Amino acid sequence: MAFEESCVGWFRSISIFTFQKGQRGRFYSHGFAREPCFLGVMIPANQKIIPAAESDGPDPVWAKRFVLSLAISAAYLLISHSWSISKTYEIESQQQFHEQENRQALQQKGVTRTSTIGFLLIAAVGGFCAVSQPLGKPRWNHPLTILCLLYLSWCVTSILWSQAPGVSFRKTTILALLFIGVVGMSRKIELDDVPWIAAITTAFLALNGFAAEIALGTFGPWKAGYRFAGTVHPNSQGMHAVLLCLAAFCLILGKSGAPRIRYALLSLGGLVLFLTKSRTSMAALVVAVLVLLLVKTRGQQRVIMVASFVSLVCLVGIGYEFVNVSTLDSTANIAAMGRQEGVGSLTGRVPLWRELLKAAEQRPLAGQGYGSFWTEENIRKYSEKFAWRIPQAHNAYLDIVLGTGLIGLALYLLWAVSSFFVAADRYRRARRAGDLFVLGMIVMSLVHGFAESKFPSGGMGSFFLYFSMVALATRPPSESLQRDCATEASSSSQKALARRTSRLADRR
Repeated sequence: MAFEESCVGWFRSISIFTFQKGQRGRFYSHGFAREPCFLGVMIPANQKIIPAAESDGPDPVWAKRFVLSLAISAAYLLISHSWSISKTYEIESQQQFHEQENRQALQQKGVTRTSTIGFLLIAAVGGFCAVSQPLGKPRWNHPLTILCLLYLSWCVTSILWSQAPGVSFRKTTILALLFIGVVGMSRKIELDDVPWIAAITTAFLALNGFAAEIALGTFGPWKAGYRFAGTVHPNSQGMHAVLLCLAAFCLILGKSGAPRIRYALLSLGGLVLFLTKSRTSMAALVVAVLVLLLVKTRGQQRVIMVASFVSLVCLVGIGYEFVNVSTLDSTANIAAMGRQEGVGSLTGRVPLWRELLKAAEQRPLAGQGYGSFWTEENIRKYSEKFAWRIPQAHNAYLDIVLGTGLIGLALYLLWAVSSFFVAADRYRRARRAGDLFVLGMIVMSLVHGFAESKFPSGGMGSFFLYFSMVALATRPPSESLQRDCATEASSSSQKALARRTSRLADRR
């Protein structure tokens, strides 16, 4: 009996220690008595075994998720959000659609006092996470880490030949603050926490946007030409909705617990995306979801899925030959999400791209300095030429070439594509939601970049892209699989306990 009591004390001490240290494994914290035992620990036959993670007290994992989500939300509320933006958009969209569409992008590209505080907040939170009991040592020698450092180094070096050194210095400082934040945060969490943090952050900002529009009286989905803005421009809100949908979808496929919350987040993201009528964001989400489903399936399921998709495309193409013009117009209106302005020229982007390609040919390899092309002079030049205010190329790849040249574009794509294949390999072996989220973010950003310049930038979408890719590179797979190993061990322990209890009952 003394031996059994000592085992009980030993096991309890391990359980308490594990819970206090915030580990992800499931250890049993109570339910001990002098009844059928497992590993010397007496457990009543009618006593429910409760994991330590479900016992009294806060869950440190969820606490970290909520704290980081709150910090990121607060930072981007300072950086790019405005409580009255929906009112401004409603007034100006009736007169100068294109000018208002790009004004918010211009504000995001500038640096104000509040945005400076926001970027400093991200870096401060990252620095605090890095020094306050980080989870293991980062893998600085990983190839993905090296590719990331090469891209960052090239961006910083471009200040030397920049046409506007002050602008490049300011932009690279913002980039450095973002990476200080993501590197520090990635040391405090695991990769599977990133989609949860992204979902919580974007859901909070979406709800805040609903509150803003309702308070200002601008919420009106029944109005003609209405687009949900919330506290940012509808295009930015659409991208945030895609982040929410993508994170929730990865959590659903990865079966990361809390099923009702996951489906509720996915529903909220879909609603916000529908109300924003953002065509580029919708297209990026559809492509990302298809790629994720393709990666998730195996063997014959993958072949069937590809064959079904090809067959569907063929059937749609054949069906278009047998429908009338009015039906085609209705279908095109649905595909354009009710927006018909500038569909043929991608809202005036194609003529702009032709002109910017001529500018890129002047310094094709090294570019004109990170973030330095869009000076006030060039903004005025292209805005007057195309009769709408243009603070960016509306194409991520063209903006990268203008800033850091073909070398910078090659380094960025090499880092992104390599991260994609590493994440795909890890997902094939572990089937984790975090790896799936990295895949989705990379695909979504690459597709979104064909019509917008939000990736890479200082916005929230780029932040979570960097966050996921840095966490993929610096977090060892063994640590990211720790929770699965502990869960499997817990399941095996329960099965062994049930068998042992059954045998003892038979003997009695």
